[in-house]
Parts: sequence; structure tokens; C-alpha cells
Amino acid sequence: MILFLIKSGSVLKAASVLVTSAIKFVFAPALAFKMGYTFMQTVLITTIGGVLGVVFFFYFSKIVIRIWEKYLGNSVRKFFGIKKRQKAKKVFTKRNRFIIKTTQKYGLVGMSVLTPVLFSIPLGTFLTTRFFSHRKNTLLYLTFSVICWAFVMSSIFVLLRKQS
Repeated sequence: MILFLIKSGSVLKAASVLVTSAIKFVFAPALAFKMGYTFMQTVLITTIGGVLGVVFFFYFSKIVIRIWEKYLGNSVRKFFGIKKRQKAKKVFTKRNRFIIKTTQKYGLVGMSVLTPVLFSIPLGTFLTTRFFSHRKNTLLYLTFSVICWAFVMSSIFVLLRKQS
């Protein structure tokens, strides 16, 4: 990896692609090709960044969910004066409905496939962790999805580049 960074020119360039792929994966292959990386370099760097993002946000989401349920769940009810039996009225936006329908219809596999391209990695990983953390292979599904999408998106950009 160190030789790859030295050979490619700049550690800062590689870091910017890594961070982009960890946060908004869709834009990372285009950014990597714009910076002059080859196909395999692009696949490698976007995969590493995406997987690091998934792992970070997976464990960070578990911590946030645990803290919310343990400490803030009852505190928020008390702060707003909501009694335990009284349910707060839920507001459903188009985005919320889409997320719920996706999780119910496609399950873990669907959420894992859609996370890198449709949702951002932080949001998709949080939702997947929230709804499917009880499953064994949640992190494995998300990681495999990032690897597959890195190849697919890099291939699309190579094909688009050859046509123009």
C-alpha cells in the first residue's frame, strides 16, 4: 500500500479518495479516475476506503444505538413530558417510507446492495445496523457489497472513458 501511494504521487490525493469512498461511495471512482489512477488502483483505493467506512460506521452505529436506548430514550420522554403509555405521533416522509419499505421487502441483502450507491455509507450502514444487527453476517454483507460495487462502478467509468 505504501509503494502504491508513493508511486501514485500524493498521499493527500489518495486520502481524499479514501475519505470520499468512505462517506459517499458513488463519487469515489470518478474522483479517482479524475486524479489519474488506473483501473486497478481505483478499485483498490475505493474498496479500501469503502470497507473502512463500513467498519467504522458499523461499530459507531452500534455505540450510538446502545447509548440512545440506554440513556436518552427515557430522558427524551421526560424532557418533552411524554408519558410512557402515550405514544408520540410519528411523521412519515417519503424518504422514511422508502427506507421502511426497502428494509421490509428486500431485507439485509437488499439494504447491503443499496447502501454504497443509493444511500451513503454512513446512512446505509446505520440503517442496516439498526434493523439487522442481530444477524451474524451483517458486516460481511456490507463489505462484500462495497467490493462488488467498486468493480462495477470502476468498470462503468472505464467504459465511459473509452467511448468519449
